[in-house]
Amino acid sequence: MQALKFKAGCGFLYIQELAVSFTLYRDILINHVGPVPSSYYVRDHVKVDYEYCMTVNRGSSQQLDYEILFPGCVLRWQFACEGADIGFGVFLKTKKGEWKKASEMQEVIPSQRYNAHLVPEDGSLTCEHPGVYVLRFDNTYSIFQAKQVSYTVEVLLSDQLQSQREALTNGKSSNNVQAEDEQSRL
Repeated sequence: MQALKFKAGCGFLYIQELAVSFTLYRDILINHVGPVPSSYYVRDHVKVDYEYCMTVNRGSSQQLDYEILFPGCVLRWQFACEGADIGFGVFLKTKKGEWKKASEMQEVIPSQRYNAHLVPEDGSLTCEHPGVYVLRFDNTYSIFQAKQVSYTVEVLLSDQLQSQREALTNGKSSNNVQAEDEQSRL
């Protein structure tokens, strides 16, 4: 590296020292070691057993419908795919069994591409409204490659529904449960 020269003697020395310092500092920070060892790869160490497996063909998408009857339920998912990334989003529609395009449904979680071939993805959604929630795996952007998607989806009841369900299995009526809930709040 060449230092800038000034007519003033002390300025030349200062600029030259800065140039030498920068060169040394740059060489210390940039350290090209080599390729990352395969033992550092996450996908080889994370093993998840999924309940289902499906193929999303090139240029297409697959939709999974889950009917939520009560507000406050939690929809939870985990997925991984083979080969390359996959698009994923959550949508809401009113009727079960009808097939709709993504643009015709209400978008709850925007569709985006996930590198689920490198790291398994998971997420959850607290469903504020009853309806049919659609998990959509999108491979419409892929011209050549189909994707193998392994996934697990759960619908969890809200805490209030869970306590009513447990009370009913223990022989209590829902009115008694509501009275007990009100007393515990006081």
